[in-house]
Amino acid sequence: MKCSDELPAPVLPDHLAPLAREAELADAWKQHAMMRKAEAAAVESLLAYKARKLEEAKDRHTFHRRAVEKAVLQDAAVVLGMTTSAVRRFMESALFLQNTLPKTWEAYRTGVIDLSRATRAAQAAEDIAHRDDILPTFDAEAAEKTPGMNISEVDQWVKRRVPELDTEAYSARCERAKKNRYVAFTHRDDGMTRIHALLPTVSVVALERELQAEARTTVRGNRDAAAGGTAITQSSDPIDDSDDGGRLSLTQAMADAFSARLSAAPATTVPGATVPGRVGRTAERHELSGSDGENASGIPNQYSGSGPRAPINAKIGILVPAETLTGQGNDPAVSEDGSFVLPAAEARRIAQDPRADHDWYAAGTITSAQGEAEISAVLPLKSRSAAKGVTGGFGLSRDADLLTKTSPSRFAGGKLKEAVLLRDGQCRAQGCTRPAWSGEIDHRTPHEQGGATTAANLQTLCKEHHTVKSHGLLTMPGENASGHQHPPDERARPSGTSTWDEPPDWLSDQGPPPAWAVGSAATRTRDSTESLNGQQVPVQRH
Repeated sequence: MKCSDELPAPVLPDHLAPLAREAELADAWKQHAMMRKAEAAAVESLLAYKARKLEEAKDRHTFHRRAVEKAVLQDAAVVLGMTTSAVRRFMESALFLQNTLPKTWEAYRTGVIDLSRATRAAQAAEDIAHRDDILPTFDAEAAEKTPGMNISEVDQWVKRRVPELDTEAYSARCERAKKNRYVAFTHRDDGMTRIHALLPTVSVVALERELQAEARTTVRGNRDAAAGGTAITQSSDPIDDSDDGGRLSLTQAMADAFSARLSAAPATTVPGATVPGRVGRTAERHELSGSDGENASGIPNQYSGSGPRAPINAKIGILVPAETLTGQGNDPAVSEDGSFVLPAAEARRIAQDPRADHDWYAAGTITSAQGEAEISAVLPLKSRSAAKGVTGGFGLSRDADLLTKTSPSRFAGGKLKEAVLLRDGQCRAQGCTRPAWSGEIDHRTPHEQGGATTAANLQTLCKEHHTVKSHGLLTMPGENASGHQHPPDERARPSGTSTWDEPPDWLSDQGPPPAWAVGSAATRTRDSTESLNGQQVPVQRH
């Protein structure tokens, strides 16, 4: 089957639609769509060649037919200048798409999506290929949604959607995956070592947040020290992730913090006695202007984290369906940034861990024009037990929706910041999947121009997009191509509540809240702490 000459139009959100009228971008899209269609036509030709060769050998012995398949791969590899393994993957992915995800295949062969997005959908579908009852649903959704996504967005969508469609199979797959855990080390010839590891997500996600937070503090501190100690920094100041003129980059600082944890010496032991050591979890403050010496790894102390460090409060945001918490359902939990999914049993285990310090919120959702659930309200639960808080009796806190709060300060902090991070999840720029927790909270209307510190005027942006926006070059939803905001739409509210200046009647200790408020519960998990040298430092317990 050959592709038609008609080219698809780019799928763009309304606020970015004018980009399709830019002459150079329109021509780039045309060429790109033509390449996609040409690639799909090439795959179809390869599959037709294979089918013809196998048809010619249909009366031959099975061994001969297998040899024909290998010869087909070799022939294609020689003609196309590819390796046989690459041709095999190319053709197998296309064949799986044709047979299993016909609608997604059609989107690919007509140039609507590229091979990388089609292949990612096919990889995810392998886990549910035996489910004829849900496979068509996934295929239809993939064909509809992936044209408006980049590969990172597709990856996060399939990681979330497949577990939702088959929760039992996903839980079983997670249990099987634990058997493949490993840690390996590759020592290079330049004095550096590459660490390879496959570990349970809940075991390392807190470490990731800790390293990120510690690195940002270190980079800012070194930057201020280089400026003579007179600079005043705020949590929203940009952090460069590049080695500029010898300055410490964010990724280098994360590597140094990780190295410090690995190289921390255990407690001194006496021959014949065993004294358990503590590795890498110190609570002293990082010395920014200390010794010029080096640690055991040869990294300057002011970079490595050797010496005092401040305790790091790493919070992990997880969105858990209320029914999952109460045991009435088994839908998986999703991290607030969409980067990972947890089986229901794992989510309940974390929620019920008496050693963990949880901050629970009820997250009300509305359905977007794209059919996705979006958080529209965030309310703190009064009870420290989310399961009790969402089943009535304990009710919800009398605090109003945190997304309606106003801060008198320029910088968002406290629960307003928590609510914005939960609502946004990721950088709000189109197509960006960087997590909100590593980004910067920005005023849509700048504070110096009268922009209030309210959730409606706040958005989370990664460093790169924050910089672009600061120069007036980033168009966000609700703005036109010139960056001017359209009149804001009335924010969706639960029926019967036109204003939340006063807590609505259902925010009480009698009876359960309405269904919209308990569709999901969100927790910002702060791991339980352990005293070290008289201070507190988060310790991963999961």
